[in-house]
Amino acid sequence: MSDARMPIQGVTDGLGRELQPWVPMWVFLPWEDRAQKNHGQTLARLAERGGLSPDEALAILTDQDVHITFTRGEIYRRLCRMVDAAKVYQAAAEARATALENERNTLASRLADTEARLLWEESHHKTTQARATAAEEQAKLAIAGRDYWRNGTRNGQLAKIARAESARLAGELEAAEQHVKIAREATEREHETVLRLTGELAQVRETNGLLLRSLRVMADDFNGPA
Repeated sequence: MSDARMPIQGVTDGLGRELQPWVPMWVFLPWEDRAQKNHGQTLARLAERGGLSPDEALAILTDQDVHITFTRGEIYRRLCRMVDAAKVYQAAAEARATALENERNTLASRLADTEARLLWEESHHKTTQARATAAEEQAKLAIAGRDYWRNGTRNGQLAKIARAESARLAGELEAAEQHVKIAREATEREHETVLRLTGELAQVRETNGLLLRSLRVMADDFNGPA
């Protein structure tokens, strides 16, 4: 958040001693155009030249010209209430943004771990399955080749067994592929959650700036009877 300040002039205590209060510049930013209309200067230039009186500051924050009918003390009290409210909204928005950022980081870490695990499992499964299948097929071919010359009937039985075993292995491979598919879908869902939280974080940060505009609604109340 910017540390720029807008000095408030002409404020004294009960003994007539002049105080030097100030308001965070970000409170005024949504009403930069009103500052130009009322004073013909930017907010930064007004701050450089000494700031605003309480009635000038309240006029800008309520999007009015400088002809305000409240007493000076009432103007200062209303100005303080508006600034305090803006700070509360700002703190709440920043706390929410921090919580979302932490949640997003946690999910991103979990997603990275899941993707790494899936890659390892897929690679390990394929390598192990391929080696086992090759070894089994070689053994079956050796048996089939040896027994073919010994007994034609037995050779046919072995062929049938080999086909059944191949079907079983194909079923196991299909089940393993289904497991990988399910894991990938879970990873995609986690990734979508990260994207959703990222979008929500961006919206909160945008709302963080727009919260100041809610002071316009508060101004209607402050402009009524004290």
